[in-house]
Amino acid sequence: MTFTICRKIKMHIGFVLFCILAGCCGFFIEALGIGITILLHELGHIFWIVIFGGEVESITLSLIGGVVKANTNPIHEKWKKVLINMGRPDYQYTLTPFAFTISSL
Repeated sequence: MTFTICRKIKMHIGFVLFCILAGCCGFFIEALGIGITILLHELGHIFWIVIFGGEVESITLSLIGGVVKANTNPIHEKWKKVLINMGRPDYQYTLTPFAFTISSL
């Protein structure tokens, strides 16, 4: 079951219940941060889909991640589909090891 936030963005009931529970326990800001991180990650996929001529149907945010439903039929080159599946590689593969290195000092 999902709730529609706006026309193309939906939120799964599990994430809504998690936010309510986190709010009752005093961790609402952290739960909101998780949601924003998931949304930003999915926007990385959407960035490449739109750049390469695909069409985004919807985004669903859940507790363990997000799902982008898109029409990528006009995109035929494999390297473009790889970029779409990787999302923003500069975010995932550059900043994560950097943050890990900084935190382990």
